[in-house]
Amino acid sequence: MQLHRGTAAQIALLTAIWWGASQLGALVGLPLPGSILGMLLLLTAIGGGLLPLRWIRHGASLLLGHLVLFLIPPMLALIDHPDLLSLVGLKLLGAILVGTLVVMAGTAKVIDLCLARSHHG
Repeated sequence: MQLHRGTAAQIALLTAIWWGASQLGALVGLPLPGSILGMLLLLTAIGGGLLPLRWIRHGASLLLGHLVLFLIPPMLALIDHPDLLSLVGLKLLGAILVGTLVVMAGTAKVIDLCLARSHHG
């Protein structure tokens, strides 16, 4: 994969937003992780026109394309916690699957509503 010019700067910008959101959350005492707060701030900045999407598009695509690398540490945690492969782990897996399906269905519904609204307005 060829890196687009400026991709490193875009990744640095996304990292700075995440770090700043983490610091802000800790300073204010919000019960949100920095990643969630950063996503909300990023969405607000893009939606409000403060941050053009082209400033982060390639960096975000690169990070999303390599997302599996960020998921390896949780898989290695299974080695340290073999009890997750028992009934407790099966219950946890069920909760994760149900939660994922609920989030996916909710996201699909919101997208449908937004598309319907944009076609009527």
